[in-house]
Amino acid sequence: MPVLHAPRGVPSVRLAAAVLLLLALLCACKARQGVHLEEGEHATAEELLARITELNESGRYAEAIPLAARLHDAVRKRNGASHPAVAAALPQGAALLELVRHQALPLAPGEQPSGERYRAFVLLPGAEIHLADLGLAATVDGAVRSFPESIQPTGPGGGEARWKCPCSRLHDTAYAPLAKALAGAREVFVAPDAALSLVPFEVMVAPDGRFLLERHGFTYLTSGRELLGMRVNGGRPGRAILLGDPDFDRGAPPGGTAQTRKPPAEVRGVEDLWFSPLPGTRREVRSIQALLGPDACDLRLGVQADVEALLGARSPEVLHVATHGFFLPAERHGGAADPGMLGRSGLALAGANLGPPGLLTASKALALDLKGTRMVVLSGCNTGTGDVRARLRHPDPFFWGAFAFVGDPG
Repeated sequence: MPVLHAPRGVPSVRLAAAVLLLLALLCACKARQGVHLEEGEHATAEELLARITELNESGRYAEAIPLAARLHDAVRKRNGASHPAVAAALPQGAALLELVRHQALPLAPGEQPSGERYRAFVLLPGAEIHLADLGLAATVDGAVRSFPESIQPTGPGGGEARWKCPCSRLHDTAYAPLAKALAGAREVFVAPDAALSLVPFEVMVAPDGRFLLERHGFTYLTSGRELLGMRVNGGRPGRAILLGDPDFDRGAPPGGTAQTRKPPAEVRGVEDLWFSPLPGTRREVRSIQALLGPDACDLRLGVQADVEALLGARSPEVLHVATHGFFLPAERHGGAADPGMLGRSGLALAGANLGPPGLLTASKALALDLKGTRMVVLSGCNTGTGDVRARLRHPDPFFWGAFAFVGDPG
């Protein structure tokens, strides 16, 4: 691979290495789910995943590149997919929605390019395809950018209309052109692209005032090809795990070893993060425990709400994590302190104020065992955010994406 022979320290080389590493991580996770790999290759994929994760966290990209190429090639050769095969993998009453941001090409000689646009492809079980134009990318991106701010409380008053109006505008921009094609679907598998990866379709509000969640169930994929890798899990899922109110200082006294808070503008890396207590999340998970029944779930609070509690879980039927989430933009990092693309987002768990071991980053989340898990709820701010690169096919890896790769959607 040419990047192996390029001068060290060149930013473009580091970026290429990081992209290759990401591809390998994604392929490794797919391999763990049984996606088109021969029997003898699964153990190799497991070993490569562990090694690549270790190299990613230490920033040793050059060592990871050969592993990236090796595993990526193995999966790519076996991962060919046609739209009839994907359609056949759809459950009855389901539809696949693939969203793509692309450069619109002139349709006639002499016509000028119209800029980047979003298009949607809807695939139904009978291999029927519907195409919809969602409009200029700038318009869609603008609606997505304004959405989080528009639903934030700014003071008393406003009521339901304060957040239903922006949810309706988002529906009109990103869903209305698809409504007819998806009218009969009970479940929609969504493979979003670019800025549309940042919004949940469930909260969009239709003209009749109903949320889309009242019409469809939504499952998020990185590609429609993932439908080919879905399988029925042979074993029964384990008890639900409810995690909340982590002790971020892990018993450290005030002024002790816990870090002091820095202003947001001064935060440069995960080692600078500081998190305030969230006592309300204790009430949140206890209320869920009351609904599920105490015998059906394990409750992890305080110092027990730690990274080890999640990494040690084995296929819980429900995983609910109520805590702070975090996302650090790429421009905040530089040099050796850069944790890599998969280390810039995650959840704050017990001991988070003492340093990175208390953080469940996207990289660490790739080691979770969620095969057969029916529902994962990340109840925290910034668990669905990321950097959108306008000219790349996918945004930077979002935290929820790590969970999608280690579980069986559905």
